[in-house]
Amino acid sequence: MGMAVWMVSDLYQSAQLSTIFQQQLKQNLKTEARQQRQQFLHEIKSYNAAVRLYASSAEIKDYVDQQSWQAGSEMSWQPGESGDNAAVSAEDLLSHKIVLHESVPEWLPGLSMMRNFVLPRYAMLFDADNHLRELYRYRNPIPPAELLSISNYELELSREQTHVTMFGGRPFLLAAGYIEQEGTSLLLVTPIDDVLLRESLSEGSHSIIALLKDGIPEVMVSSDDLRVPQGASLAQLKQQYLITGEDNFATGSSDFMVSFISLLSKREVDEKMNRVLKKDRMTRAINAVLYFFSFVIVMLWITYRIQKLTRKVVAFSSGREILQPELKRGDQLEELDKRFELLAAAIEKETAELEYQANHDILTGMPNRALFNTRLQYELLNGERNNQKFVLMISDLNRFKEINDTLGHHIGDMVIKQTAIRLQEALRKNDTVARLGGDEFAMLLPNTSLDEAGHAIKKIFERFDTPFLVESHRLDVGISIGLVEYPTHGSEIGKLMQHADIAMYYAKNNHTGSAIYQTTEDNYMVARLALMSDLKQALQDNALTLLYQPIIDLKTGRICGAEALLRWSHLTKGDITPDDFIPLAEQTGLIQPLTDWVIENAISQCEAWRDDDFDVSVGINISVSCLQDNRLAEKIREVAKPNDIHGSNCIFEITESVFMKDPVKANKVLTEISKMGIGIAIDDFGTGYSSMSYLKQLPVTELKIDGSFIGNLLVSDNDAVIVRAVIDMAHNLGLKVVAEGVENEETLNILTILGCDKAQGYYFGEPVTSDELGNLLRQNKLYAHALL
Repeated sequence: MGMAVWMVSDLYQSAQLSTIFQQQLKQNLKTEARQQRQQFLHEIKSYNAAVRLYASSAEIKDYVDQQSWQAGSEMSWQPGESGDNAAVSAEDLLSHKIVLHESVPEWLPGLSMMRNFVLPRYAMLFDADNHLRELYRYRNPIPPAELLSISNYELELSREQTHVTMFGGRPFLLAAGYIEQEGTSLLLVTPIDDVLLRESLSEGSHSIIALLKDGIPEVMVSSDDLRVPQGASLAQLKQQYLITGEDNFATGSSDFMVSFISLLSKREVDEKMNRVLKKDRMTRAINAVLYFFSFVIVMLWITYRIQKLTRKVVAFSSGREILQPELKRGDQLEELDKRFELLAAAIEKETAELEYQANHDILTGMPNRALFNTRLQYELLNGERNNQKFVLMISDLNRFKEINDTLGHHIGDMVIKQTAIRLQEALRKNDTVARLGGDEFAMLLPNTSLDEAGHAIKKIFERFDTPFLVESHRLDVGISIGLVEYPTHGSEIGKLMQHADIAMYYAKNNHTGSAIYQTTEDNYMVARLALMSDLKQALQDNALTLLYQPIIDLKTGRICGAEALLRWSHLTKGDITPDDFIPLAEQTGLIQPLTDWVIENAISQCEAWRDDDFDVSVGINISVSCLQDNRLAEKIREVAKPNDIHGSNCIFEITESVFMKDPVKANKVLTEISKMGIGIAIDDFGTGYSSMSYLKQLPVTELKIDGSFIGNLLVSDNDAVIVRAVIDMAHNLGLKVVAEGVENEETLNILTILGCDKAQGYYFGEPVTSDELGNLLRQNKLYAHALL
């Protein structure tokens, strides 16, 4: 409604403003026309004053006194010698001994003075017999013959006043004055044309002025010949222009009456008016916005009244079941009150839902950590009061991270839902099962001992023996459970949760399925934390080592590359295998700086071998989590650029899990790495969840077949078929194939027959230091029969 009112108001005000604008514009045009008319008259009358000034100057009198003009002694231009409209040339003037001046003659003031006063187009010097003797023209053509043979009558009309007359069909302004009394004369002549009229326009004026002959509705001359040409009909002009000032005026003397008019383009008027209307509309729009904010303030005041009603509804609804009345039209406040009653009911329902969500896991619908802690606190108080035992269990799924990373979070969520169902089915109705977060669950068994909890553990494992069917995937999901008993293992929530967590990690790391908390396990957890601290320190002290396992080119039988393998020799614990510290590094986020250290040292070693003319490549393992680092490509570029590493010298090895954990981002990072000339290899191919479409999209150069297939090549026909299929597929995709885990000559021969490109394993040697591999490269040893 407000918009409709504003639009109607806008149309009305625009129409009113348009009318007022045009009226005011016409009035302004009349005023401007009057000023222009006065300025034009001033210009005309100034010629009379100018001719008196110029004729009385000592220079012109001295000049005339020096001339020997005697009546009839020399020829001058006589009337009738040429037609009135005939063109006159400079030669014609010379033949009649009329002096033509192209520059200012000495009998006129200087050009600068005339510009400040009056600068005539023509100045004519007549002798005592009114014969033209000398002519000055200022950048103008020679005047018409009719003007050169001006009659004594017209010359007399021009004395002591300005005179307007026609010569050659054009209006001219004349002003004459005696140089000597009843003797020689000076005549100033200027054509009345667009130049003269423009001098009458005020600065910044957009109007056009024109002169009409009295009684003839046609333009005689205008200040803009292009837009208003000579002869233009006044009736036609009124269609395009606003016209005012059609008044006669006197110029001193004139052969005809002259009308002065002022014209303003209607199009320019419309444009100017539209600009004004647009500005006015903008102002009114701003006023509308201000009105809107004023309206908002009023609404705030109304809201205050509504809040009073809301408090009434809350007080009335407290502790009561409110019926939902049918809403009918009536008193607005009464209807509003009833609507608030409905709102109060809705808020009550929503509050219940929010309370439920605050205490329950959104994904599974089971109690969350907050509700579980509440119930655990209740059991602690009940156990202390009634001297009752209860068992707390914390569980964690085995291989869940791998499932989540490879198959995606959608599949992981479905596994979590099925886990919740299986746990609830295995326990009693009065037991509490809660999801603490991720794949971690907690179970509270009231009035239960550890021996009795063993039956619940057995039921849980029985249900987890059945594979999980998620969409088209058949997944074997294990579970690790840690158990504590109240009050045996603690009497506080924090201690019980911590001890159950330690027991669960013990069961997970030792693959025992379940474990009851032992005090000795605390030392194990402390040892894990200490191990991570020592690894971080070893990384800072550059105390880690890279070993290199040779890779053999099966076509030449010689070393063509090596896989960089990280080793850590602890100062007190001795050699620690990657299986012990790499998972901890991934859990604690230390994998990123660890990978950076491996990349930097492996590339530097690769550069050193290349300086020794050894053409070998180095394979570097990159974890999936590192591929989520946006700065990985930049870090590699910083290391690779000074070493000038190419794809033939450096290969990054990734696992198949990259296909499922944000493959788009991984593809972007791997593409940037590939553009640096670094090769990409899929490591342990065949053990993960492969996707041929992703494999085709990624910039992969090699496939490394997992050793579990290579080791069974001699005894399993299925593995042989798989290896052959992988080799053929890779070659069809233009990829090289590397066989891992080659441990005997028979396996090597089969791989050679199948067309495998490269191989590595203990058959060729264990991982060695960089110096030892350098010695092997110098020996140029033949490890396999070269294919001829």
